[in-house]
Amino acid sequence: MRISILGCGWLGLPLAEHFSGKGMQVKGSVRDIEKKTALLNAGIEAYVINIANKLQGENIDPFFDTDLLIINYPPPKADNAEKLHVQQLAEITGRLANPGAKVVFVSSTSVYPNTNGWVTEECNLLPEKGSGMVLLAAEKFLVNALGNKVTILRFGGLIGYTRNPARFLAGSKRQKKR
Repeated sequence: MRISILGCGWLGLPLAEHFSGKGMQVKGSVRDIEKKTALLNAGIEAYVINIANKLQGENIDPFFDTDLLIINYPPPKADNAEKLHVQQLAEITGRLANPGAKVVFVSSTSVYPNTNGWVTEECNLLPEKGSGMVLLAAEKFLVNALGNKVTILRFGGLIGYTRNPARFLAGSKRQKKR
């Protein structure tokens, strides 16, 4: 199986390493050429792809010749973020060379309202923050465009490597009460 991971940062890189360790052909992308070495050292076919307003990178077509594309990058922070993110995803999915390719979109539980309780697939999708609204628009686009070829993963409370929750609370009133 050929797997391409668009966004090999703190979550995507360990995922790419896992698949590579299982003997799968893995292609990974980073935005900065300096980070390309980490992918190459892990045996991952490395691409530098900048998503910004339009997909940019040298010789990136082979990246999109895949059986499974995992889209794992944060939504843009712009005034027109919903529209821009959908445009980005349209360009990304439009480049897929394999018409039978599956897509996994890494989203967030921020598409749900803040209920301080359990949420399930049956809960209403009512994002309260801009990033959640952008992700919900992206999810809707992908489902409409790809149907059963897309899987949406909504992660919440992710930690790892440099994403330690204590770091985000450092200096806050909550942290000082300890």
